Amino acid sequence: MGEASGGPVVEASGAGVAGVWTGEREVDAALARLGELDGAGSEERAEVYEDVHARLAATLAALDRG
Repeated sequence: MGEASGGPVVEASGAGVAGVWTGEREVDAALARLGELDGAGSEERAEVYEDVHARLAATLAALDRG
């Protein structure tokens, strides 16, 4: 475990993704999509990356409005 942004960071693996989970539902849901990249073609990878980026950007924008 570590600390980032004042909150706990948990090392985890699940849904085919080993990584760091933040404990923030929206962020973790976006990061979980990265598990879809294994075996995906370049077009599918681009779609996943674009979706993850959009979700994270929306979460950050909501925090700014907060």
